Amino acid sequence: MSVFTLFLVFILVVSLAVLRDYFLAERHMERLEQVPPLEGDALPSVSVIVPACNEEQGIEQALTSVLALDYPGLEIIVLDDRSTDATPQILDRMAAKDPRLRVIHITELPAGWLGKNHALHLGAAQAKGEFLLFTDADVHMAPDTLRRATAKMQAFQLDHLCLLFRMTAPSRLLCLLIADSLSAAFSLAKPWLVRKPESPYFIGAGGFNMIRKSFYHSFGGHHPIRLCPVDDVLLGRLAKENKGRCDCLNGSRLVTVEWYRSIREMVLGLRKNTFALLDYRVS
Repeated sequence: MSVFTLFLVFILVVSLAVLRDYFLAERHMERLEQVPPLEGDALPSVSVIVPACNEEQGIEQALTSVLALDYPGLEIIVLDDRSTDATPQILDRMAAKDPRLRVIHITELPAGWLGKNHALHLGAAQAKGEFLLFTDADVHMAPDTLRRATAKMQAFQLDHLCLLFRMTAPSRLLCLLIADSLSAAFSLAKPWLVRKPESPYFIGAGGFNMIRKSFYHSFGGHHPIRLCPVDDVLLGRLAKENKGRCDCLNGSRLVTVEWYRSIREMVLGLRKNTFALLDYRVS
């Protein structure tokens, strides 16, 4: 058998495995829009924590969607992590118009921390909510997203909830490349198994990592992963390792993000995330 034939067989086997995992996910993963939203105004308090570094291109649109969330008493903390573009000015202008939005300007990075990890840890320390929602500065959410997510957290007494979101890109080709590249990571994570306590699988996504604040602080927050570049995935790992009740839902109809703006960004980002995920799977 030639090398080329072996290569084709390998590609076929991998493709079938990914296709199998896709159908398993479709069958076993709950969609967020299927969760009845919490009603009324007496709801658990939630703090949304958004790290931002040089996000002038899209942060105003993303935060506008967060401010439009139908959730009473919402606290929104944005950490401006030493931005050198117009991000600080945009944030200050938006905060002046809406008291729910609190901006913290970070001017120095403490030794032994990565910037985003430090920003998230600092935001959590300032948060007043019973639940923390870590999200990114380019994420857009439908107005009922938080009522449904909190309903899921409450109904199943979850400690950590991750949502898979819909990714958009400037071109159709880039969308196809992103979807194809993520298929292997999806198969590694097996998000439909995260909810099982006996399962070793874990997951986290920077676009939507929701966690009970008391549980988050019980294991030291982001401090154990202060130098890890895939903080979102490893927050899921910390939740699982510390015996938290975890789940992952398909939130693609309610949460969207423009993940990469170019093929170069995609290659660099996926290389970092995939290799880190592989490393943490075997360690």
